[in-house]
Amino acid sequence: MNVPGPVTTAGFSLIELIVIVTVLGVLVILSIPSYSKLVETAKVGRCTTEIRVLEKDINAYFIDRNALPGSLNDIGRGDLRDPWGNLYHYLNIADGGVPPRSDVPFEDLNKDFDLYSVGPDGASLPDIKEAVSLDDVARAGDGGWVGLGKDF
Repeated sequence: MNVPGPVTTAGFSLIELIVIVTVLGVLVILSIPSYSKLVETAKVGRCTTEIRVLEKDINAYFIDRNALPGSLNDIGRGDLRDPWGNLYHYLNIADGGVPPRSDVPFEDLNKDFDLYSVGPDGASLPDIKEAVSLDDVARAGDGGWVGLGKDF
């Protein structure tokens, strides 16, 4: 006598597949902000490094010529763009005539030259503590510090 055994089916049911896809979708949605923050942190790090390299090039120019360059073009870096696609900004404030950036009224960020990126929003004001400048990556303290305006 043939007695049929238990019926087995291979694979997943439609309900199981829907649950799996839903769980994966939720995990992806939850990971997007973390990934975006990681990408932004990497861009700020790259920008900080590039500002340090530009600073060294400017100082080498000063040592060779006993004068600061008039622009980044003088050191061959006028077309260098930050990670957000904006040109770097350089102001020779040691020679006078150009108002320096500041963090509070009458407190300049640098005495020799200002060097900064306007950040992801592409906008900036002379006061680094203004809301539009908080995402700027700037050099301050005559090169003693480089970082985000909000962290200064």
